[in-house]
Formats: sequence, C-alpha cells, structure tokens
Amino acid sequence: MGRWFGRDAPPPPSVIERVEPVEIPILTETKRRLHRGEYDAAIRGAVDQVVVDIQRAYGVEFPEGWTLGDVLRDGTGKGMGHVPDFLERLVALYVPWRYGAPDARRDPAELLAVLQSLYAPRPMWQLYAEIRSPGSADATTTPAPPPDPRIGPRQVTEG
Repeated sequence: MGRWFGRDAPPPPSVIERVEPVEIPILTETKRRLHRGEYDAAIRGAVDQVVVDIQRAYGVEFPEGWTLGDVLRDGTGKGMGHVPDFLERLVALYVPWRYGAPDARRDPAELLAVLQSLYAPRPMWQLYAEIRSPGSADATTTPAPPPDPRIGPRQVTEG
C-alpha cells in the first residue's frame, strides 16, 4: 500500500553484522563447576588453563619443571599489563587450597572475579574470539590448541 503521493514506505533497517560476546571456555566451565559446588575442580582447572593461555596469548614458553612461583617471578613481564597481578591473586587462592591449609578460603565469587580479570586484556580474550572475514556471514571459531602436556599439573608445580 502506498503512502501519500504514491511513495512506498522505505524498507526497515536490516542487521548487517552481529557482534557476539566472546565465550571463554574456562570461565564457562568454572561457573558450571562452582554452581555444582565443585570448588576444588574449578580452581585446579582454572590454574592449569590460565598458565597455558598466558603462554599462548603472550608468546612465552615456561620451561618444563617451573613452579607457579617461577612463572610469577620469571615468566611474566611488563608487556602483560595487569595479568601478573591477577595471576598472583589466583595463585594466592590456589596455594592454600593445594596445600590444605585449614583456613583456606573457598570464595567462588572471588575466584570467578580473578578469572574474569585475567581474561579481560585483549591478548587473553582474543584467544577465543571469532574470526570473521569482511563481508562474510560465516563465522569460524579459532580452536584452542590442546594444553601443552609439558605444562600440566605435574610439571608446573606449586612453590
């Protein structure tokens, strides 16, 4: 049906490109575990994955056998922004849990807040961002490589 003077209504605006939030698997998995009351599995998995992701995001390699203390002291640098500070907070939550301190705090909200802060810098969240070619409606997710077995919980020890 025409409008005044015989003109048709302009077509409604259409969405050309959607912006979707980046889903970071370790955050999703940690939330799931915390919701189930599995704090131990949540913090263990988080520490292991964060160490792997820091290496991938910043192009560093932690030598086999490094402890978390070594990673904090010698593996992080100024080019990482606040990542070393938040990693230190994550380790502060992890060490009492790992060594069975009787007063170990198990604060799920704090664990989740530290993880969200660790993945806030661009190099960290970009590990999981979708890659779109200009003008393409198809999106493919860059798969995360499997964790490096040399950096698993047996090699990166607490200390």
